[in-house]
Amino acid sequence: MIVIIYEAMMSDIRSPVSWNNKYNLRLLRLWLFIQIVLLFFLFFTFSLVLLHFYVNGDQIVYRIFYNQISGLDFFEAYLLAKSIISASEPVSIFILWLGSSLGIDKDIYISAWNAVLLLLFWRFCEKSHVKPFVFFLIVLNFYMLVLLTGAERLKFGYIFILFVPFLSNQIKVFGFLIAGLAHFQMLLILPSIFIASQYNEISRAIRYGLISKPLLYFLLLSITFSSFLFLGFSDALSYKFASYFDNTKNIYSLINVILLTVAALLATSNWKRMLFSITPFYVLIIMLGGERVNMIAVTIVLWLLISERRIGHPVSLALLGYFLLKSFGFMYRTVLFGDAFSN
Repeated sequence: MIVIIYEAMMSDIRSPVSWNNKYNLRLLRLWLFIQIVLLFFLFFTFSLVLLHFYVNGDQIVYRIFYNQISGLDFFEAYLLAKSIISASEPVSIFILWLGSSLGIDKDIYISAWNAVLLLLFWRFCEKSHVKPFVFFLIVLNFYMLVLLTGAERLKFGYIFILFVPFLSNQIKVFGFLIAGLAHFQMLLILPSIFIASQYNEISRAIRYGLISKPLLYFLLLSITFSSFLFLGFSDALSYKFASYFDNTKNIYSLINVILLTVAALLATSNWKRMLFSITPFYVLIIMLGGERVNMIAVTIVLWLLISERRIGHPVSLALLGYFLLKSFGFMYRTVLFGDAFSN
């Protein structure tokens, strides 16, 4: 697993042109490998400690499911997932089934995947010149802790989304496809990713009425990708939509997204792109509400601020400080009750 991550992370170092000679490139590769190994075990240990305490809530049914699918074939495990953990995403079910079939302790197996998640995020932050203390502020924020613990399947969606930048442009869409099949909630993030990544092309198309080939290519792939998911998993998606729908939390969630938007616009270097990227979440809040949409909105905002190298802006740091404070309550309830969302 470490070797796969290492090769992916080295793929963006195209050639040794910027280095004095091949010897320096070898040193770079060696140094990167040492960093990956050390960070992997640091993140792995951190996750293992968290999961040692996080034993209640959703983890009860996930542990039951993980133990019961040992010895089953994948199709049997897939059917069982629908009844025990209400899951239909084949990628995440396959990952859990693989670990159980190999007889790996659940906490150890999930901690390895958590380490992969944090490693990919670390590399993304490093490429964007995020300072180490800011990186750890993000790692220790409320939503990251949710991904490492209670969000058992959602973390796999984030892992594949973070892997997309290391793929060639021709196959990036398949990375998004796998992320969507790891957790259907990743579908909520795609409109904003599309707007943010294609903002210049979209602006040019609106201004001049001309669609460039890259934008047209991206649109066709997105439509094909969406059609495949909706046609292949329409029942599961309908069930997810119904389970997320919650009018009682819409107002609270809307206020949170408005405050997030204000903070993002104050910190960003491109307020138009930021505003248009956040806009889809207002529709999602009205339709779905709840903490899940807030989590995806925060993800998009942090991704854009990191990409713009504005994560060190005072407003960005204040936002991270707020989520760090929320993580203290998360840790307290986890240690005390074994579940961060226990009342």
